[in-house]
Amino acid sequence: MRHVGGRLKDRSVAHERVAAALDWKTQRRDFEPDGSLRDIYVRDTTVDDWKVVIALILDGNYQARLVRSGAVVPVPDDFDTLFEADDRHLLSFSIAEVVLDCHFFETAAIEFSFAPNDVTEARLQSLLAFMVDIGEAMRKPVNMTPENCPDETIFRYEPDERQLSWNPPKV
Repeated sequence: MRHVGGRLKDRSVAHERVAAALDWKTQRRDFEPDGSLRDIYVRDTTVDDWKVVIALILDGNYQARLVRSGAVVPVPDDFDTLFEADDRHLLSFSIAEVVLDCHFFETAAIEFSFAPNDVTEARLQSLLAFMVDIGEAMRKPVNMTPENCPDETIFRYEPDERQLSWNPPKV
């Protein structure tokens, strides 16, 4: 699987991994509205990892916009300014009509948040394909979790094993 302009050349591989892990009848309960968001995390990241992910998003068909102080701004040449505490940036974009927000809290972790009530089976397929894309682009594991619970994985993509897995909730 090769990257061209930040996008995966062979989309069928991501869709195969998603199809193998998806069981909407069982998994839909992970997306029932409960007043909290869901997060997608990549940990142990660097500014270079952020550059890869931002390029993938901006090169994609996600209608992304970077906002600072309420105004849309271009991506700065100096990525370190995205993490300045005084007036942080927000990257907002859509995947299959699900809005994801990315706050630049720290360079060591990339986090996207979204509302679970926006998720349907088809939209989940697109979100999971996005997880595969960013995992492959950075060669790092990607986790979908409940809000602010990076260790409670719903879905996980392992790029070394090229495996997307669902982790049933503990009852």
